[in-house]
Amino acid sequence: MHISKKRRNFAGMKRISDYIEQWRSRHNRSVLFENTRPYVDIAISSYPFADAMFYNIVDILTDICNDTKFVYNGLNKQTFAAFSAFFDTYGQQVMNLLFDDGFAVIKIDRTNGIFLRLLGVGEYITETQGTRVNVKAIDGGEVYVMRSPTFCAVGKSDRQLLKPYLKYLDNVLNGSNTANERMGVLISVSPESVSGAPTQPTLTKWEKDEFEKKLGGDESEYGILKKQKSVILFPKPMRFQTISLSSIDNKLTERVRMCILAIADRVKVPANQIAIIDSANSRSLSNGGELREGDKAKYKSFRRFLNATFWLFARDLGLGDIDYIISGEPQENTL
Repeated sequence: MHISKKRRNFAGMKRISDYIEQWRSRHNRSVLFENTRPYVDIAISSYPFADAMFYNIVDILTDICNDTKFVYNGLNKQTFAAFSAFFDTYGQQVMNLLFDDGFAVIKIDRTNGIFLRLLGVGEYITETQGTRVNVKAIDGGEVYVMRSPTFCAVGKSDRQLLKPYLKYLDNVLNGSNTANERMGVLISVSPESVSGAPTQPTLTKWEKDEFEKKLGGDESEYGILKKQKSVILFPKPMRFQTISLSSIDNKLTERVRMCILAIADRVKVPANQIAIIDSANSRSLSNGGELREGDKAKYKSFRRFLNATFWLFARDLGLGDIDYIISGEPQENTL
C-alpha cells in the first residue's frame, strides 16, 4: 500500500506534537514555546485568599446575631413571632448578604397569618423603571427588600467598594504562595583557594557529576536518614552559598496588613478584634484596656447596622414597640 509523502509528513508531525504534549504534561504544562524555542512558564497559583479574609472579618460583626434577642410588648404578637423566628433562622445569613450584595429579598406570605422567608437569587426578578428598581418574586406575592446603609448611600455593597483591595490582596498572597511553592532555596558550592577567595573550578567533569549525584537526587548519600551519611568531606576547600529564590517575597506583612485594615475600616470592625492584626501587635496582650475598648466599638458598630436593617424592617411590619437585648455585650462604666 502506497502512502503519499504529505501523509507521512503529517503523521510524523502528529507524533512529534503528541510527544511535546506528553512532555508538557510531565512538567505540569509549564513548558511553552516561542519561535520554536522552549521556555518554562511558572504559573501563578490562584486561591481565593481575599474571600476568606473578607468573610472572616464580616463574621466578627454578624456573629453577634446569635447573641441577640428581640423583645416586644405590643399587641401584634403573631407578626412578632414570625419576625423573631425569621431573625433567629436567617439573621446572620441576611447580614452577610447585605455586606456581600448590598441587599436581601424577603418574601412576606400572609395566606395563613404571616410567614417570612429569605429568597434566593433565582427566586426573584428585578425591573428598572427610570431610576427606580422594582423587585418581584417569581411565584408572586409580597416582598420586602432590605438594603445595607452603604447600598442606600452609594448604590454598591461594601464588598463591591472593596474590590480593588480584595484583588490586590489576592495578587499579593497568590504571588507569595507561588514563590514559596515553586522556587524554594538553591545551595551553590564552588571551590576556593586557601585565602578564601573564589577560584576557577578545578574539578573534572567526572568529579563534578559524582559530587552532584551524591549530594542531591535519588542517589544522594547524604541526609538525615539512618542509612545516609551526616558528614560531608571534600578533597579541597569549598565555599557554600545559600540563595533564597523566594526573596522576591518582600514586605508581605505590610501589604497584607494594609488590605486587612482597609476591609476593617469599611466594615467598621476594630482592627484589634482581627486575630491576624492582633497577633502582630505586641501591645495587645499587655494593654487590656485597648482590647476592651475595641470590643465596645464592635458592639456599637453592630447596633448601628442592626438599627438600619432589621429594626427598620420590624417597624415597617408594624412592630412599633420593639427592642432587642444583646447578651455578652460589655457594659459602659458609669460613675
